[in-house]
Amino acid sequence: MESPIAWYTQNGRQHEMSLTIFFDEWKIYGMGVDNVGLFVLIKGHFDGQNSIDFVKKYKSHEVKYTGKVISWKIPFKAGGR
Repeated sequence: MESPIAWYTQNGRQHEMSLTIFFDEWKIYGMGVDNVGLFVLIKGHFDGQNSIDFVKKYKSHEVKYTGKVISWKIPFKAGGR
């Protein structure tokens, strides 16, 4: 993966993923790819503070994530005239 923006840890190993994430009020959804395969984010919620939960749905299975946001690092490019 060229520029991973996220990762998860399993069995003491960090695994990178590319992720596109969208926020709609307090709902979260998106899509991405990691070492397991392509996935979509479903049933995502953010409490406005730092608690977050969502389901990562692969073709063959789903994984539920529940946790706290440690940091948001969102690069952006501004343009104009």
